[in-house]
Order: sequence, then C-alpha cells, then structure tokens
Amino acid sequence: MKLAFFTGARSEYGLLRKLISQLKSDSFFEISLLVGGMHLLEKFGNTYSEIEKDGFTIKAKIPFYSEVLSPGQDEFSRAINGIAAVLEKEKYDALFIVGDRLEAYAAALAAHFTDTPVIHSGGGTITEGAVDNIYRYNITNLANLHLATSKGNYERLKSLPVINPENVLFTGSVAIDGIREFLKQPVPIGQFVKGIKKGNFALITFHPATAAKEPLDEILAKSVELILNMNCQVLITYPNNDKGYESILSQIERYRSAKNVFIVENLGAKGYYAALNDCLFVMGNSSSGIVEAPYFHKQVINVGERQKGREKDASIMDVNANWPDVQTLVNKGFNESWPLVENNNIYGDGNSIKNVMKILKDRFK
Repeated sequence: MKLAFFTGARSEYGLLRKLISQLKSDSFFEISLLVGGMHLLEKFGNTYSEIEKDGFTIKAKIPFYSEVLSPGQDEFSRAINGIAAVLEKEKYDALFIVGDRLEAYAAALAAHFTDTPVIHSGGGTITEGAVDNIYRYNITNLANLHLATSKGNYERLKSLPVINPENVLFTGSVAIDGIREFLKQPVPIGQFVKGIKKGNFALITFHPATAAKEPLDEILAKSVELILNMNCQVLITYPNNDKGYESILSQIERYRSAKNVFIVENLGAKGYYAALNDCLFVMGNSSSGIVEAPYFHKQVINVGERQKGREKDASIMDVNANWPDVQTLVNKGFNESWPLVENNNIYGDGNSIKNVMKILKDRFK
C-alpha cells in the first residue's frame, strides 16, 4: 500500500509518530511523509527537524505559511496547490490526515481534486470555541475512511447522513499507544529543560480561541504570576499560528528572562510526554490537555471555550475565560496539593495502532 501522511504542525506529528514507525516496519506499507505548515517556520522551531531526528525521510517539504502572518486565503490556496502537485505526481493509494487544522483541510481538498482517497483520524469531535470545527467537518465530508478516536465521536460520525456508516470505525487515539510506551521507560523532563524541578512546575499551553473573544493573554500573564508566588515553576510552550496568536506570544516573551519560567517553542513528542509526566498540573486550552494529560493522571485547568463540546475526562476542570474564576481554581489546586486523579480511558486503551493497521490491511489489500 502506497500511503502518504500529511503533517503541518508539531501537535499532529506527535500523535502520528508511533503509528508511522510501526507502519514503516511492515512490508505491506510504503510510507511517505509530506510536511508543510508550521513545521517549516523558524519562528515555531523548524519542527521538521524533529521528524528527521526520528529517522524518517521527508518525501516533500511544502512551504505555504509566512513567518509573520496568520494563515489566510493566500496561504490556504498555496497549501492546496502545493500538496496537490505532490499527490498528482506520486499517485498514492491514500492520504492519511489527522485532526482539524487549516492545513489538514487544505490537504483533504488537494486529495479530493487529485482523486486520492482520504483516511481521516479525529473526525466527529466538537470544539465550539475554534474554527477548527468547520475544517474538521469539511474534512469528514471529503474523507473516504473515518477512524474515530472516541466512542462519542464514533456514534456522532455514524449519525451523519452524508457518511456511509460502514466506513466509520472506532480505533481510539494513536497518541495513547505512544504514551503507554513512554511510561514503560519514562525520561525525566530535566533532559529536555535544564533547571526545571520535577513535580514542582505547571505546564501551560494557550492557543488562540478563534471562534470566541477571550483575554487569554491576560489570563496567561496573571496565571504565571500567581503560580510563581506559590513557589512553583512554570513551563510554557508556544501557541500555534492561528489568528490572534501574536498577543499570546507577546505575553510569553515578556517572561523570557524571568526566574523560574521556562519557555520552549517545541519540546518534541518525548519531551512533551516528559513534561506531562513530571509536571504538577496542566493549564491552558490545548487538545493535549484533554486527550493526553489524563493518561498521566494530572489535573487539567481547561480555560475558555476552545475545547467546548469535546469529550472530557473527569480530571478536566472547565473554567470560563475570566481571571477571578481561573484564580479560584488555581488556588484550590494548590490548597489541595494537586493530587493525582483517575483516568477514564475515553480515547482508548493503547491498542489503537494495532486497530489502525488491521483496518488498513483489510480495506486496501
């Protein structure tokens, strides 16, 4: 099977990394990686280098984003045209897309125009506070095979009248397989961030809430000050490049030289798992806090509407994007010493890769 993976951001590559590795070791598959979007931006850490460090060959680098501008119509058109040119030349049996970002939507359209079947992982999710909701359901309409990461997403996809229910299958999230493997031989965060103290730092990631007006930059800054006053360190990872990221990034950079604040553009998959494993708690509005953090039994403060509608573990504490409510939750957590919490395994039990491989072989043999 001649199978291409498209990845445009560090977040989705972290989900795909273990799956790609397993597929490459199986002679049934011939794997290609098509890389574009944020991976090729120096401002966001040139994360394509992480892919190369993992030993994967990049078939095509497809630049279409600007170092200084949020994605718009021109970037979207360049993405479609660039990806379509590669698909037209290579004639893949299928293109594997994960998630819901703008560049993933561009990849689905490029596949549509080049008659390349689309395999989509992550459909059926709802995130009311982000325009990703639009992109995700448009990708679903363009996809030929749907790999649902939760039972709720599976039922939602099957109920859509435009989808053949026979092409919807529950696999769980392939990210969980990588987490299970990491936890067998965990690596300390100190190997990735010098000077940080295991068990005494908050892991913070804020992305723009593209479908809601929220003072996330202000909340981030006030949260950092409060956490530092609790004699706790802070590890901040960069936002994505969605519209409105500049104000969040500006606040982050204010703390570049601050004592006990560590800023990392990109930790890589293993480094991020180390951070989740060793942190005191997680805060922000990233999907990683919803999907991955519960498997490390960490409490998560999920701020605002960006992830509204997504299935959540009992350990997720939703809070409106206003400072008094956020402050109350942070203080409560410190008063209770941030205990470890149970995980409900909403996104699978760590056998997702095996499920995906079986489905692909059954469908494409």
